[in-house]
Formats: sequence, structure tokens, C-alpha cells
Amino acid sequence: MPRKFAVSMGAAILLIALSAHAQQPEIERNMRLGTAAMGGHRYNEAESNYRNVVTLAPNLPEGHLNLGLALLRQSRLPEAIASLETAARLAPRLPGPHMFLAIAYLETARLDLAKSAVEEELRLTPDDTQVLTLTGTIAMEMGEPAAAIGPLDHASQLSPNDLDVLDLRARAYQAVAKEIYQRMYQLAPDSWQVHQARARLFEEDQHHKEAAEEYEAALRLNPRDLNLYDELAREYRRIGDLDQVEHTFVRERQAAPDDARTLLNLASIQIERGRASEGLPLVQQVLKTEPNNPQAYFYLGKGLAETGKEDEAVTALQRFLALQPEGELREQAYYTMSRLYRKLQKPEEAQKSLAEFKKLKQARDAAEKQQIDAFRQQ
Repeated sequence: MPRKFAVSMGAAILLIALSAHAQQPEIERNMRLGTAAMGGHRYNEAESNYRNVVTLAPNLPEGHLNLGLALLRQSRLPEAIASLETAARLAPRLPGPHMFLAIAYLETARLDLAKSAVEEELRLTPDDTQVLTLTGTIAMEMGEPAAAIGPLDHASQLSPNDLDVLDLRARAYQAVAKEIYQRMYQLAPDSWQVHQARARLFEEDQHHKEAAEEYEAALRLNPRDLNLYDELAREYRRIGDLDQVEHTFVRERQAAPDDARTLLNLASIQIERGRASEGLPLVQQVLKTEPNNPQAYFYLGKGLAETGKEDEAVTALQRFLALQPEGELREQAYYTMSRLYRKLQKPEEAQKSLAEFKKLKQARDAAEKQQIDAFRQQ
């Protein structure tokens, strides 16, 4: 990563130096030759040009900066650091020297100096994505992921589609989470919170059987937490064990018999498994207390469709769509309605519903493809 910073910022600084000293022909000539040599990856040649510049103008900070960059590209780190330190001393408010010093210090594992240098650069250019990312990188190298999060969040706001920034940011959050989980484990190794945390770590690693076991352990210690049932059911669904999904929702209902979410969870799996006669009373129970619950109308429509009540099912799904202006369930609702309208001998309405379904599906597919393409382009 340090090499990336040096290449991307170095060219801009070289051009600034050219315009600043255009009235000094020999300096200008060597600057131009150095710029061309750097662009052609001829770093020895660029070094020679920039040494001419600092000989002609020993107090010119840009000359020392550019010389430092040429040396940095050759991995001659002690010499690069000496030139960059001179540039920073001659022009402490010039953007660039502090940043490249931070890179050089980072490559020589002088982390405290790297941190001080990048902080100086950050004061000069607080909204530069590269400086913010370098700040986060150094913090991570120092084992301080919490200190990395702030600058990386800012960098991500400035460059939301930069996958390098997103990756480093994710690693920072993951490291902080790991530290917190370790602290939780030290405080209470057999608490339900620790089991939940372990389950989520297994979940992130796609170890769904182990995640389910940890959620079960958490529920044994805290059977009143409804979120744990939902998380456990999600893992059983990923495993493909619908019996356990339903059993989990049965247990959840026992913990909270009148909770609307609990009732709809159980109703949804019963309807999905072809037992609408069991699920529909639970949905209707929810609608008695929450007459505008959109999910209740969705499952009401699905259940009525399974029992052959097409007209009532369409009415319920239309009500759902009116109450739920966005979300993945809308795609399913339109598809179900297209099937219902065909059964009701209403081809025009069936076609309209199918067109809405395709429109939503195409939008979802396009968004997923865009994410994949962005990843491949990096």
C-alpha cells in the first residue's frame, strides 16, 4: 500500500514544482527531466536530475521532496528519509513531505515517527482520502484498530466505492470487535452475550452448524430474548433444516405468546411448509391488534392463496403493497399475484403483476451485477 500512495501523489507535486520555478531555466529543465524520468520508471535518472536541482537550489523544498520520492521508489529508505525531512523542515506547511515521510517511516517500521508525520499531513489536508487511509493503515500496524476507524470512516465517505478503503475499514471494525469479544470473554466466559458473540463470528465464517450451537447455548441462558430465536432460526434455515426452524419459532411463541413478530414468524414457516390452515389463524390474531401490519397482510395473502381463496388473497397482497412501499417481499407479492390472476382468468392483471415482478427482479439483478463488476475492476 505505501507504494500506491507514493505513485499517486508524487506526480502532482512534481508538476507544482515546475510551475513554481519556471523562471529558473536550469532548475526548470532538471525538474522536467526528472518528471519524465519518474513517469518512465527511470528512477536512477530522476535521482540525478533532482540532485542537480538541490545543488542549484539547496533551499528549494520541492527539490528535496522530489529527490526523496525518487529515492523512495528505489527503496533507498535512509536517503529518502533524509531528503524528505529536509523538505519538511524547509516548508513545514507544504503538502506532501510529511505524507511521504510517514510512508518511509512505515516501511522502516518506525511506527511512532510514521504516526507523527501522517498527523502533520492530516492537519494540512484533512479531507485527502489517501492521507486518511494512510492514517488508518499506520494505526492498524500499531495495533490500534479503534484509532483507525475514524479516519477510515471519513475516507470512505469521501470515496464510497474504493474497495481498498472498504477492506481496510472492515478489517479495522473486525479487529475492534475481536478485542471487545475478548474482553467480554475475560469478564464472563459463559454469559449468553459471549455465546451470541461467538455465534456471530461463526456466522461470518459460514460455519452455520457451530453458529446454531452457540445460539442454542445463549438461549439456554437467556430464553426471553426474542432476537436470539430469530438469529437461531436463520442459521437453521441456512443449514436447510426447516424442522428446526419451525421448532425454534414454536419455542419463541412459548416465550412471547402474544408478540406480533413471534406469531408471524411461526405462521410464515407453517404457510411455507403447506400448512396454511395452521398459520392463517396466527396471522389473523396479529391483524386484530395491528390492523396495518404489512407483513401480516403478506402472509395472509400467501396463506389464502394456498387454500384456494384467490380473490381474498389478491386483496390481502394489494393491501400489503400499499402498506409496504419497498423491500424484497414486494417482488414475491407481485409474482404470487400474477399466478392468482391467471387462476382468476384475468390475463391483463396477471401480465401487469408479472411485469412489476420482472421490473423489481431486474433492478435487483442489476444492482448485484454492478457490485460484482466494481469488485472485478479493482
